[in-house]
Amino acid sequence: MSPNPGARNIYPTNLLIPITSNGTNPYDNVILLSNNQGDKGYSFQFTFSINKRTVNGFDMNAHYSFGKSFAVNDGTSSVNLSQWRYNETVNGRNFLSTSVSDFDPGHRIFIYASKKFVYAKKKMSTTVSLVYTAQSGAPFSYVYANSMVRDYANSESNDLIYIPTIAELQSMAFLTNTVGTTTYTSQQQKNALEAFIQNDTYLNKHRGQFAERNGAHLPFSNIIDLKITQDFNVKINKHIYQFELNMDIFNFTNLINRNWGRNYYVSNDQFSLLQFAGYSGTTLTPLYRFNPEITHAWSYNNSVTPAYSNRWIGQLGLRFNF
Repeated sequence: MSPNPGARNIYPTNLLIPITSNGTNPYDNVILLSNNQGDKGYSFQFTFSINKRTVNGFDMNAHYSFGKSFAVNDGTSSVNLSQWRYNETVNGRNFLSTSVSDFDPGHRIFIYASKKFVYAKKKMSTTVSLVYTAQSGAPFSYVYANSMVRDYANSESNDLIYIPTIAELQSMAFLTNTVGTTTYTSQQQKNALEAFIQNDTYLNKHRGQFAERNGAHLPFSNIIDLKITQDFNVKINKHIYQFELNMDIFNFTNLINRNWGRNYYVSNDQFSLLQFAGYSGTTLTPLYRFNPEITHAWSYNNSVTPAYSNRWIGQLGLRFNF
């Protein structure tokens, strides 16, 4: 057990039990599976909807939904070792408890509004549609880079951090840290980490506690998509043919302002806020490093998929109806 603040289980670096006459063990990654005897996961969700359509070409629907999802193990990996080793915990992967799921939906607002304008003796029409989607940020966990618990490997980054109080932070041991060409002293790292905690709503609220698995959330996202459809009705030999030219602008607000329409991302649902740099001698006093150049946990999603892109995307289409 490591000393306060943030006391937790610490395992020896070699967990192999000798089973042969010469004291060796030829096996590793032996995992015992059993049915969960403790807390169970659960979820709930509700949705509220409004729909309106008029004879003059106006169409609107709006939906608001809220849900919560809790799990012991989300089971997102392909093999049992990964199912076990990649869970964020305080005291090791054998001590899991119910926490917010990786798939917790949170709040979602969806509004669709469309207006069709008919003119030129019904030979032409223009339809303008707007879609607004607002979504709670995905949950994520604050963890250490490198394992303090050491129940699998020292290089693991799945140990939930302890969020120190102001006094506890000053008593923590930080090694000098060189980032690029700049070397930061212990006190500079403490001052920067204190500023980071104070500016983070979740961390500041839970000082003196262990971070919860998926306790933090990415920022709320707000995306507006625009679609303009131009119809041409042509009568040929008593038959009416329709040519439709459409233009989609996904993440339309980002076209207006490059700082709007942001989508946020954090790798593997976790962020390594602190680097665990080992223990001091036999006292099990943790040593840390912090990068003062870190300003926030998330990055911008660099996907080019319209639903997730951080940039606006345009698309032109042509349709012939007969």
